[in-house]
Amino acid sequence: MKTITFLIIILFSSLCAAQYVITIEANIIDSDTRLGIPYVNAGFVDKGIGTVTNEDGLMSLQFDESKITDVDIIQFSVIGYKTQRYSFKELVGKFQTGNTITLDKDIYDFEEVLVTSKLGKKFRIGSKEHTNESAVYWEDKDALGGEIASFVRVPKGKHKISEVAFNVVKNNSDSLKIRVNIYNYEKGFPRKQFLFKPIYHTISSRGGIETIDLTPSNIMVSQDIVISIELIKVYGEELGLVLSQSLIMKQSFLRTVSQDEWRQQTSNGIDLSIIAEPLLQDELGNNVLESKVNSVSILWDVSRSMKDRSIDKEVALLKEFLSNANPSKVDVTLFSNTINDTRSFNYSLAQEDLYGFLENQSYLGNTDINDLTSLAHNADVTFLFSDGNFNSSNFEPLYIPGDFIVVSNLPSANHYVLNEWAQYNEGKYISLYGSKSRELKSFFNDNNTIFTEAEQLTSATDNSIIEGTVYFEGKPLGGVLVSLNDTFNEVRTDNNGKFSIAAKQGAVLNFEYRNMNPKQVVVNKEKIEVLLTRAFDVLNEVVVTGNGAVNKNRQSSVQESYGILTKDDFPSGAKYV
Repeated sequence: MKTITFLIIILFSSLCAAQYVITIEANIIDSDTRLGIPYVNAGFVDKGIGTVTNEDGLMSLQFDESKITDVDIIQFSVIGYKTQRYSFKELVGKFQTGNTITLDKDIYDFEEVLVTSKLGKKFRIGSKEHTNESAVYWEDKDALGGEIASFVRVPKGKHKISEVAFNVVKNNSDSLKIRVNIYNYEKGFPRKQFLFKPIYHTISSRGGIETIDLTPSNIMVSQDIVISIELIKVYGEELGLVLSQSLIMKQSFLRTVSQDEWRQQTSNGIDLSIIAEPLLQDELGNNVLESKVNSVSILWDVSRSMKDRSIDKEVALLKEFLSNANPSKVDVTLFSNTINDTRSFNYSLAQEDLYGFLENQSYLGNTDINDLTSLAHNADVTFLFSDGNFNSSNFEPLYIPGDFIVVSNLPSANHYVLNEWAQYNEGKYISLYGSKSRELKSFFNDNNTIFTEAEQLTSATDNSIIEGTVYFEGKPLGGVLVSLNDTFNEVRTDNNGKFSIAAKQGAVLNFEYRNMNPKQVVVNKEKIEVLLTRAFDVLNEVVVTGNGAVNKNRQSSVQESYGILTKDDFPSGAKYV
């Protein structure tokens, strides 16, 4: 085998210049056993040029010489081994004496779930509703090492992950071999690998729910994570795996090939979920489940647009929660176009000081939330009180670990932005506008840390409770916004598509859901059924293949909620529709 093979391809231009295609062939082996290591990720860091070794540890990587410089870094990594990095110049020098790369085994310090540990009842985290709406798929065999990933919010405490599941809309391949990866979530992206040994799975079905048993891997997590599926082998000549989008989850990530950068998608999440079991007692019989709320953070908007806020309702809502949760500490951050002030209160000793501090503020400047991203958000529960009318439309959503509750009470509030923020963090959005302080009821479950769906309040005495179900393509649709026309009385459908809302006979209900045509229904009975239709038909699709060429007769851009995505925004080997 040649160490580096140069395949010369003449590309004619007006200047008749020549470019070369370089092929790197190498053997990746264990430094102790001298055996080949299967499915090692090999590629140039953040360059979109990468691959995966085969079962015997052999790799072949081809690229245009104009894309790589001598200082660009090529990286070799796989679970269970220490990562190896070389500059391209160093690699060429190393290959003068042989084309073998050795990796050393890595020793992991992981937390094991012992047989004597007591686990609680299993429950599902992540996407719970399945659709046939396409979100992303692989169709290029050069995408080896490419990953499709989803953010998963993990509740407070330690949990064993026993299963991961995702919905395959279509699989045109004979079968695919994938690897499951679990990363911690830091600064908006997947970071450090959680696993200490690889998890492989073969997809052979043509469609449906694909389930992977993680129980043998003994995975324990206590923080938010990102779970990905990685393409490592294609059986047969054709590749075409389509995954569906989630109805509720917002954050997903793509990595086009091995060692490439992550790309974030915040408008459409991947239909992926996990089964978790809370750790109740450790191997010594000590109770370890953390249920008490120890700390609460309040992000309090004091910009000029909040001057006419109904502060009595906001304070009443806080009292309802804090009096039941009885946290040790409450932190308050005042913000407008910058961070104005921060205070910390011992709740049991300074309740009146806390509420007095919130009630006696000046309101100046516009709202800019960028400075909030620099704060350390580590409270068990975080409240954001704002009207959502931020200075810039280009801000990144704020990531809040723990429970996140967004509250507004002004008629001018930007409900869309505030609800997007809540959904981004899998939290809750509550609009208090139109309710009376004396009518406030509890928005919380008995355990206080988990918010119930916001119960809408009304002062009208002649309203009746209207119940109904919303459907899409014959199936119940959860998460649909149902609002009473010309008011801020609104609810969302549950997982079974059902809702209830207070309204008069003859009133108009609005039904809104992302990527669906909005619909208005006149109330003429107490139980109604509503059918929503898709807002667009997918007539053209954006496809970018591994060599960067766009398929003919297909559009090169697609209109999204936040602007135009050109073909350059779509990674090779993956596509959004």
